[in-house]
Amino acid sequence: MGVAATPWARVEQEVERARQHRFDRLAAQHRERFWAYAYRLCGNPADADDLLAETMLEAYQSFDAYQGHGFDRWVFRILTTNRIDQARRASRRPAQPLAEYPEPISGAPTPLDWLLNPLLSEELQLALQKLPDSFRTPLLLCDVEGLDYATIATRLQIPLGTVRSRIHRARERLHRELGQFCHAKDCSVCGKEARYRVQRSSR
Repeated sequence: MGVAATPWARVEQEVERARQHRFDRLAAQHRERFWAYAYRLCGNPADADDLLAETMLEAYQSFDAYQGHGFDRWVFRILTTNRIDQARRASRRPAQPLAEYPEPISGAPTPLDWLLNPLLSEELQLALQKLPDSFRTPLLLCDVEGLDYATIATRLQIPLGTVRSRIHRARERLHRELGQFCHAKDCSVCGKEARYRVQRSSR
């Protein structure tokens, strides 16, 4: 004969059901964007599926740490961190000379801001997909997680000069791809001072 659940156990079950319902509701609102971002990070659908499944499980297990706002940004950061862990074992290149490449301009638009802009996310997706993983990963780690170059170097286990060089080159490539949306002032995406505008098609 089974043991009847205690009142406290029933309360815990109800709390867990409410927690799972809230998580599922938030996840469903952004599911397509999460997968698109995972695909951007991985470059192929199978790896994107695996990365997203791992991330959503981790996000659910850590849901108590969620602060109640910015669920999409919170999951984007977990996605990026998990992808970084995979990239750590990627082939490493010889250290490059330290160059004076600028840190991102505080308050300027970043790739994550573009990702969250429905009028620009498709263009950014295509541009990011053209970047090699060795460029895309440190750029996203910088602009999505907000890490400084020294922390990125430690996380990826590559020299600081290599981090600076790769982020600089990634921004240059994005600037070439997305130049139609960019003026010459305040832009942390391409590393130049540029101001973004959205070109709306005429009706």
